[in-house]
Amino acid sequence: GDAVIPAAPPAAPAALAAPAAPAAPPKYKTVTRQEKVDVDTTMYLGLSPEALAQATDKEFDLQLGDRVVQDTFAARNSLEEYVYRVRSALSAGGELVDFEVEDVKVDMIKKLGETEDWLYGDGEDAGKSVYVSHLEDLRKIGDPIEMRAREYEGAPVSLAKLAKRAHMSLKEATTTDKAFDHITQEDRDSVSFAADKATKMVESHKAAHAASSKTQPPVVLVADIEAEYAALDSLTRRVMLKPKPAPPPPPPAPPKGPAGGKAGA
Repeated sequence: GDAVIPAAPPAAPAALAAPAAPAAPPKYKTVTRQEKVDVDTTMYLGLSPEALAQATDKEFDLQLGDRVVQDTFAARNSLEEYVYRVRSALSAGGELVDFEVEDVKVDMIKKLGETEDWLYGDGEDAGKSVYVSHLEDLRKIGDPIEMRAREYEGAPVSLAKLAKRAHMSLKEATTTDKAFDHITQEDRDSVSFAADKATKMVESHKAAHAASSKTQPPVVLVADIEAEYAALDSLTRRVMLKPKPAPPPPPPAPPKGPAGGKAGA
């Protein structure tokens, strides 16, 4: 019989057809245009000059303020320390109690107490110059007292040192040790004379010191004694430590005669 040919499948609906390809984006042409522009350039490394000047002034003001505070604090402490120290020294049992008459001591102790009250009252926030002025006023009274004590107690120590130096200088000037044979008698006599002078000074100053009053200006000054010691010590060292002169050179050797013979032959 005749073959049966299947019919073709029906066409797909339009809604199910493949989507159309998107349209290509429009193409634009890039155009580069150059224009000359004048530019003024100022470069700052850090702050601008105006800001730097302001910062510098501010820093200076801060440092100056700190310095003023520190100096004022130091001046106040110095005044406070002086009040406590000198009042204790002038009170019974203190190291300065014997070096001023009673009425001056009483008046000074009163001034020191008034200054202490002022420090913790109206003077608590005073300026540096005010503290310095108060200290200077107190020292006009206190310094002479301290000086008398210092000189009176220091004189015996310095006199003992000078006496020892005079004894040693005289001993060195009269030594018979062969190591000092090169020292001339004239130089030795200069040391002996200076040592004798120092010894007499020690004796006279000891007597004057023993008879002096602790509340009067000192009759013996430590500086004078120390100056005498330095002069004697320097002279003794300069003379007695003088090096020995170099030995004379050996005599020249006699000339030799001609070869094979004797001189003068």
